[in-house]
Amino acid sequence: MKTTLITLVAAIVLIFAACKKDKKEDPAPNNPAPTNQGEVITTMKIYIKDSVSGLQITGSPFIFKDADGDGGSAGGFLPNAADSLITLNDTTTYLAEIILLDETKTPADSISNEVVTEGQEHMFFFEQTNPIGTPYSAMLTSSGVKITYLDLDANSRGIGQQFKIRTYGNTTGSQYPFRVTLRHQPNAKDGTFAPGETDVEIRFKVKVDL
Repeated sequence: MKTTLITLVAAIVLIFAACKKDKKEDPAPNNPAPTNQGEVITTMKIYIKDSVSGLQITGSPFIFKDADGDGGSAGGFLPNAADSLITLNDTTTYLAEIILLDETKTPADSISNEVVTEGQEHMFFFEQTNPIGTPYSAMLTSSGVKITYLDLDANSRGIGQQFKIRTYGNTTGSQYPFRVTLRHQPNAKDGTFAPGETDVEIRFKVKVDL
């Protein structure tokens, strides 16, 4: 009887151990949770103010919105297409700031804050022009409109989320392309447009008046 009881207990222990082993070796699920998907950018706002008065210029902020982000329905300028035109005075200095939003979320998520936090991986370019000098600056194509970067990443390279616009003796009434591109350049940012990929690109226009 004693031998039978010992045998029975040993058998139960072996069965329990086998069950624990099988549980540990269960395969991983076929559909694991997604990891760190790319950000959605639905809205670009450019705020421009006179550097002397501090007042926002007429039309500021200049807004482009694509409600569902890249792909899907086409976006447009708000409140109408004319808002793509930014009118500046000649021989004047302005301060500007770019705000990027993901408005698919409530409340809207500020993507521009992430761009600045991860400044070593991001850079705004204007007309896809490689900036030069210290601080970085670039001229809009065939114009006297100069863009100067006002912010730096940890490597002292420009980010371009904040910048200065200076108009120099332009032909009044002329319009110039003003393409704003955010490039994502992890482990490759060197102050030039080529590395990385484009996160967002919007084409505005600049007109210079007296």
